[in-house]
Amino acid sequence: MSLRVSDSHHVKINQMKKLLHLLQRPINISYLRLCIGVGVFIFISKVFVLQLTSGVGDILGMLFIDFGTLILAVATLIGSLIFAVRYFKREGIKALYPLCVSLTTCVLLFVIPFGAIAIDIDFYVHLNDREKLINEIQGSGPVRQASEYKNVLTRDRVSIERGEDGQINVFFVVFSGILDNFSGFIYRSDTMQPKRNDFNCDYFEIKEMREHWFWVACN
Repeated sequence: MSLRVSDSHHVKINQMKKLLHLLQRPINISYLRLCIGVGVFIFISKVFVLQLTSGVGDILGMLFIDFGTLILAVATLIGSLIFAVRYFKREGIKALYPLCVSLTTCVLLFVIPFGAIAIDIDFYVHLNDREKLINEIQGSGPVRQASEYKNVLTRDRVSIERGEDGQINVFFVVFSGILDNFSGFIYRSDTMQPKRNDFNCDYFEIKEMREHWFWVACN
């Protein structure tokens, strides 16, 4: 009888040890997944920042995403460092995996040109809608106010003007900054770069996206 009790006691102890082992072991995997998830979230937020901030107040939304992702990356890095120090003795080299992921996220956050990538993505994602408006303008006779093209208006704030040589210029304002700074895509029916007085703007950045299309930043 005492032998059975003793065996049963040892079995329960072994079961408890296995249970504790199973409960402790996934900590490394769970935190590693968390770090990977945070990294993916940060990269998606930075790449699609123009879509995420559209209609939110532009500059406030942009600042929220920029500083929010930076704070999140640093917080995850600090947490990974604490995790590595606390669990290195038990987990060994595996305790450093979350730290490696978090450190890589922070480095890539400053190395990858997210701004240029976000501009390219916004341009090609919404190009079809913008071209519909261009076709409507060019095929509807005299140029009207942008608000009159209600059936093909895009999500952007749109300005339309006819140049001195009869060409049509359309400004799709994607982002409004502080004071009078704003950025977006300009379509010109000719192939010339936007001129200084187009849309009463002083351009400090002009990037050709494709024929007739330009990304500009101005004030």
